[in-house]
Amino acid sequence: MRPQTMLLRLIAAFTLALWLPAMQGCAGADDKTRVAASERTAAIVKVRIIIRFSDTVANPADSAYLDKLGRATGTRLVYVRAMSGGAHIVEAQLGDQAQLAELLRRLSHRPDIVYAQQDRIVRPQ
Repeated sequence: MRPQTMLLRLIAAFTLALWLPAMQGCAGADDKTRVAASERTAAIVKVRIIIRFSDTVANPADSAYLDKLGRATGTRLVYVRAMSGGAHIVEAQLGDQAQLAELLRRLSHRPDIVYAQQDRIVRPQ
C-alpha cells in the first residue's frame, strides 16, 4: 500500500472516531440510540486490590493459588506485586462498583485473607 493511501485512511478513521460520538448525542437521536451508545461505552475496567493474606498462604503470587482464589470469588485475579507490610496487589477486571463491592466482600470473608480493599489514592481533605 502506498504511503499516501495509508495516510488518507488514517485521517479518515481519525475523523470518523471524533465525529461519530458527537453525532450520537445530537438532539435528533432517539432514546434507544442513546441507550445503546451508553451501553457500548460501559467499559470493563481494571481495578487493583490490596490483599493481606494470612500466614497460611505460602506464596500469594503462585498462579495455581490465584486461579483457585479466582474461581472461588468468580473473578479472574492477576498478581501485580508485593507491598511493604506483607500486603500484595492483585488486579481484577470489573464492570461496575457493585461487582467491586461483591468481590471485596467475598475476599474479606475467606479464612486465608486478613483484609482486602481497593487500591486507590487517598488525599487529606
